[in-house]
Amino acid sequence: MAEYEIIKNSSGDSYKINTIHLLFEKGTLGSKKIDDKTYSTKPLINYKNEILFPELAILKIYKEDNWNGVWIDTFHKKYLDNMPYNKLSNVTLPDNQNTIIEKIKTLNNNKLSGFWDVFLWKNNKEFMFIESKGIPSNDKIRNTQVVWLESALKRV
Repeated sequence: MAEYEIIKNSSGDSYKINTIHLLFEKGTLGSKKIDDKTYSTKPLINYKNEILFPELAILKIYKEDNWNGVWIDTFHKKYLDNMPYNKLSNVTLPDNQNTIIEKIKTLNNNKLSGFWDVFLWKNNKEFMFIESKGIPSNDKIRNTQVVWLESALKRV
């Protein structure tokens, strides 16, 4: 049975969002280093003997099911599909996917803030957005993420 969460905007409108609970083993970088120290507080997990940020592990799971995608790192304003071991890590989106992002961004007051973590697409016909939340954590869906969701729904 599918699980879901109800999230509400400031006007009281509600949205039913599917939820999936994944449990990962904690990981450590060992001797590997990430150039950008701002990533140092992010949790690391071990997915199939690869040390990743949770958002990248989620991306890999969906890639195994023939989805394409990126982690939308809004803090660094980057699109990533692998660990950012050097500061130049960045992915260029295909035109169609970039258009989708830009339309949502325009509806979101030209901001990436609130964007959900993972953007997935398949056959240029299906797309999905996933927000990663750690457990235990006080990290909940923020108001900016609800506003972003509303912008994405207007785009569809």
